[in-house]
Amino acid sequence: MWKIFLWALLIVYQLNAAAGKITVGLSADYPPFEFKQDEEIVGFDVDLAKAIGKELGLEVEIKDLSFAMLFGALNAGEIDAIISSVTINEEKSKNYDFSAPYYFDTFAILHTAEKPISKETLSGKVIACQMGTSGMQTWLKSQTSDAKIVLMDTMPQMAEALKAKHIDGALMDATQAKEFVKNSKNLSYTIVGNVSNGTGVVMKKGSPLKIQINTAIEALKQKGVLKNLESKWVEGNHAKPTHTVFNDFLFIAKGLPTTLTYSFLAIFLGGVLGVLFAISRHLNRGAINWAIISLISVIRGTPVLLQLSFVYFSAPTLIGVKLSVLTAGVLTLGINSAAYIAEILRSGLQSLPKGQFDAAQALGISKWHMWKDIILPQVLRNVFPSLINEIVTLTKETALVSVLGEMDIIRRAQTLAAETYNYFEPMCLAGVIYYLLIKTIEFIGKTLEKRWHHA
Repeated sequence: MWKIFLWALLIVYQLNAAAGKITVGLSADYPPFEFKQDEEIVGFDVDLAKAIGKELGLEVEIKDLSFAMLFGALNAGEIDAIISSVTINEEKSKNYDFSAPYYFDTFAILHTAEKPISKETLSGKVIACQMGTSGMQTWLKSQTSDAKIVLMDTMPQMAEALKAKHIDGALMDATQAKEFVKNSKNLSYTIVGNVSNGTGVVMKKGSPLKIQINTAIEALKQKGVLKNLESKWVEGNHAKPTHTVFNDFLFIAKGLPTTLTYSFLAIFLGGVLGVLFAISRHLNRGAINWAIISLISVIRGTPVLLQLSFVYFSAPTLIGVKLSVLTAGVLTLGINSAAYIAEILRSGLQSLPKGQFDAAQALGISKWHMWKDIILPQVLRNVFPSLINEIVTLTKETALVSVLGEMDIIRRAQTLAAETYNYFEPMCLAGVIYYLLIKTIEFIGKTLEKRWHHA
């Protein structure tokens, strides 16, 4: 029955798939190439994607993901192409197709003004690279064998690590380095190499889009569109919004409904499954009990981020149905929470006197009413503080959906950090919002606990 249901979902998905559409993945934390501005993703690569779509007569859908997740999304078929300032290199070319280059930049090392780093002084230094930038890492290894490479998620993180003296330098495109120097005190940069192959559009190996996209890029070059985009974005001729602490706080706070949506749905799913798991384990029904114990063991023994990546990227390959970020996030967080809730409830069941079950049976009470009216109310009352702690933990874990591009509190803080080249202030504002949210949950929990015990 469940196979029929999954095939029905697949058919509906395919029927609703828009014809003449290309889905482009990028990481909107890399100004001036791709970043968020007034709730909209803008930048050089965004305009390029739209221009390519216009040339090909295709509708373009932009999908914002963490840079490290882009290639996984391409492999899983979530996106058709990556346009996110990816450097063309031999290593990636073995597994992916690249378009003709559309932009050429130079490598630069961002460093503090008092401790400059050049290509000749890389030896023994701690250098940060953005995760997924294999071209830069390969170049760095070719220059020196004893430099320590530290991988980080975003450029602002690298800059903050440099300011805090955790690293000696950060390898990035010269365009990015210039922006950091403009917006940060005591930072400088040194050009260390040329990106001879340029940056290109990434597609799956053997993708039929390659010829079309190459044709579009050549047409855009001839029309001067690429030169205009470079003048608009790279040379800094685009309008830059002003930022205030209050406006930034409001921007990040707009991610609160997203965080609460994931938290509420995951708690509901986790609560229902947790109760079922706990009761099944208590009844100890052979194979079912073994399967639940195995599932709980796997869930508790692996990181939530790994589980989320598996559900979002691997599950569609296994079952043939693409899951939305919301569906994948709620399923992952809900099932993960169910494993912990099941163990909390199981401990509550074990602490309950066996006479409660015997008395219910002696009175002829049905099992349904015994569990609903006698057993579970007592167990929930005893373990309520632990359940509130699980809700608090789950609410904070919803931040993991930010790696899939969901604009929750953390993702908004990251995009703001990328736009302002200031990592500290947006993260502080996000921390304040999370703190107020968690304290509100704790207050509600304590209020309910007092009323419950008083009753």
